Amino acid sequence: MACTSKHDSTVTEMEPLNENQESPAQTKPNEDRAEQVELSLLLETRSTQKDSNAVHTYAIESAYGNTTENPYRETTVTVPHLVKKVPEDDLTPRPWKTFNQVLCVSYISVIFCLCIGAYANREAWKAKLYNGKGLYGLAQKRAKRAVIVSYLAVVVGFIYVIIFVSLGTTGNL
Repeated sequence: MACTSKHDSTVTEMEPLNENQESPAQTKPNEDRAEQVELSLLLETRSTQKDSNAVHTYAIESAYGNTTENPYRETTVTVPHLVKKVPEDDLTPRPWKTFNQVLCVSYISVIFCLCIGAYANREAWKAKLYNGKGLYGLAQKRAKRAVIVSYLAVVVGFIYVIIFVSLGTTGNL
């Protein structure tokens, strides 16, 4: 049985459908199908994520999450079991094996020249701090700088001693 429909002053005749064909009301445009597929995929992923064994690829514990007081907490907190350990003798300059030895050298340099030695001590403490946080590149750079400045402080201290001794023997002091 055929039926006619009138749409925009055009008459079209519609044939009856076979049992295995869909009616135009049942078919949807491709956009609706794409949305339906996206929605079904989203629902499937949400249902699979509700499993107790499912773990997100990058999940931060609530204790380490950002707060209103510290909005950058996630980037500043280092988790100890995720920090790769590098031996100290690989990070310190050649003759020194540990950061404590670099600290001792910086304290000795303070005896020779106070200002330069204090800067060396500051750099040595920063190197030790960066090593504890797992920032090995910065620790290596600061340790090298601390040792170089310590050597400089010792040399400047010896120059001061030589100047004072030479002025003291000539009597111009």
